[in-house]
Amino acid sequence: MGLRPILPTIAAAMAFVAQPSDLDHIVDPVCGTGTLISEAVSLAPSATVIGIDRNPDAIEAARHNLRGIKSVSLEIRDSRHTSLSNDSVTLVIANLPFGKQFGDRHTNPALYFDLITEWLRTAAPDRWRAVVLSSDVGAFRAASSRFSRLRIKEIFRVRIRGELATVFLLTR
Repeated sequence: MGLRPILPTIAAAMAFVAQPSDLDHIVDPVCGTGTLISEAVSLAPSATVIGIDRNPDAIEAARHNLRGIKSVSLEIRDSRHTSLSNDSVTLVIANLPFGKQFGDRHTNPALYFDLITEWLRTAAPDRWRAVVLSSDVGAFRAASSRFSRLRIKEIFRVRIRGELATVFLLTR
């Protein structure tokens, strides 16, 4: 199956909710072709941005799509175990795997738990937040509810390629 990026309108809405600033250290841990990164950078052109994806084809597409944006670094890596420093990230923005194109609905709860664990390890103590899209809402809620210090707010729902998905805002 070919790469299917998030729709730019949805990515723009997510970036608007995230309210990135030029002082942010932004991470898209499942960056795919870079659509969310592009929208975040359009609102905060001087922010430090890292896109991570384990799919080399996705990173190559992101490199092409984000060419000319000097503040973006792209890495082929498993986002459950990044090389990012503790307390260094102020914003996570992500379109999580739903279990259709990558992964499956049975493994999503463990994947989401591992991702959130890594996000909180790298989260800056004062102004961290995450804006996350998932259509596997049950798995996302189950994983995120295991973190007592995490506040989760449903922001909006959207239908993507026939599937209902939800955008969440996470804060500590």
